[in-house]
Amino acid sequence: MTVTPAALPEPRYFPLSRLACRGARRVLRAPLPWAVAAGLLSLPAVAQSLDETLAQIQPGQCWAVGAVNPRPMRETVEIQIKDQQATIEVTPAEIEQGYKRVETREGTLTYRIEPPTYRTVEEQVMTRPPVERFEVVPAVFEEQIRTVVVEGERRSLESCQAGGYSNNMSFCVQEHPAREERVPVQVMVSPETTRVVVEPAEYTTVTRQVIDQPARVIEIWNEPEEELVAAEDIVAPARTSQSFLPREVRRLERVDYQGTPELQMRQAVCDGDITPMLVEDIQTALRQYGLLTGPIDGRLGPQTLGALREFQGQRGLVQAGLTFESLESLSIAVP
Repeated sequence: MTVTPAALPEPRYFPLSRLACRGARRVLRAPLPWAVAAGLLSLPAVAQSLDETLAQIQPGQCWAVGAVNPRPMRETVEIQIKDQQATIEVTPAEIEQGYKRVETREGTLTYRIEPPTYRTVEEQVMTRPPVERFEVVPAVFEEQIRTVVVEGERRSLESCQAGGYSNNMSFCVQEHPAREERVPVQVMVSPETTRVVVEPAEYTTVTRQVIDQPARVIEIWNEPEEELVAAEDIVAPARTSQSFLPREVRRLERVDYQGTPELQMRQAVCDGDITPMLVEDIQTALRQYGLLTGPIDGRLGPQTLGALREFQGQRGLVQAGLTFESLESLSIAVP
């Protein structure tokens, strides 16, 4: 019995929850009898390979069983169907009616002087510097009232009646108090002094014209003047040439297959992790390899799976759907 790559079954996906349950080995070995019957694998070898893979599976992972088909090796074979042939060809001179450009005036370089530009500014110019002068501060007086004794206290003998006799010459002592007068007096509180007074400087606003951009010389190129004149030109002189008709070769594409078909397990993307964005990345990469002609719509349909299976077959990968090794080969980040 001969098994061809087209007869390989569709990949079966086995989540870790199924692999961890009782009877996991029986589930994994379900799609394998055809390969054993074809003589591609022996049942003990398949079981040992699956047991070794199961020992590496971690919780939460999804693994798939798929076929690794012989890798196609394409080469082009050339078959010569006609020998090379020499021929001689005579070519007459080619004359072209046209126009020729004649320069009637050469181009010249001239110069133009651009005058300077000015801008108006206002400046404060000092017309008189600050001046110091001295001022006399007059003395300050305070008016006070002083009591002045204008007549001192005294006693005097005055005629008076004494002893009962009116005709007697009697004298009594009279006391006269002192007589005072209040006189206003100017008392100096502070003497006369001097102080320094600074008169501020005086300024005048002056308008000035300052250069904003200096004068400069600008080069001016005057283009040459040309005129079209009717003329005949020999495009190509008469000549003979010997040419060789190349040999005729037919290219045939021959495909050889390297390796033998076998079944292997690969870690795959779980269905819950297959997002439209991931599918779009896969479709874009497959289109760059020229394997996908359908639209990039983020749907994992038959065209996308067929293109992915062809990509895996060209590179000798396990054809088990969205495997991690296929994503890495397509340069897509593993989710």
